[in-house]
Amino acid sequence: MTGRYLAVLAICALSSCAGTSDTFQRLNPLNLLNSDDAAEAASQTGEPQTPVAKVVDDGKVDVTRVTRARLDFTPSGVIVRADGEVPGLGYHSTRLRPLNFGQPDGNGTIWYEFRVTPPVGATAQGGSQTLSVGTFIPNSRLRSVSSVAITGAQNDVTIRLR
Repeated sequence: MTGRYLAVLAICALSSCAGTSDTFQRLNPLNLLNSDDAAEAASQTGEPQTPVAKVVDDGKVDVTRVTRARLDFTPSGVIVRADGEVPGLGYHSTRLRPLNFGQPDGNGTIWYEFRVTPPVGATAQGGSQTLSVGTFIPNSRLRSVSSVAITGAQNDVTIRLR
């Protein structure tokens, strides 16, 4: 009898691991091996490579403008913080999405897109909203990094590490 209970418990536990959330999809190692056609074409033609982002339809949009960016150094790495403006109210769920899989470009710059989820339906107009976001880069990844750049729809802000 206890064997049946253990079998049912095991089946329930394993079935809960099959989630379809965005988090599980990002953690899937097979998704990391997909290459972007634009990056492939640029490397074949010998053109300089720019940071490449996988096209992800996550419902997020770039902030209109990055207004401020700063680095907070910790013993184990650096915290990248940024503020950005969006039109109207209701924007939420900020994220710094790394470009080029978070690897530095040829100049030693790690690029991030400042992304937000827009409001659903009509938004309250009459001004802008400032949102904040942050991410952490450990010391082990900072060895070949000279700067961090954060992009919005209308501008980029670059901060030098050294």
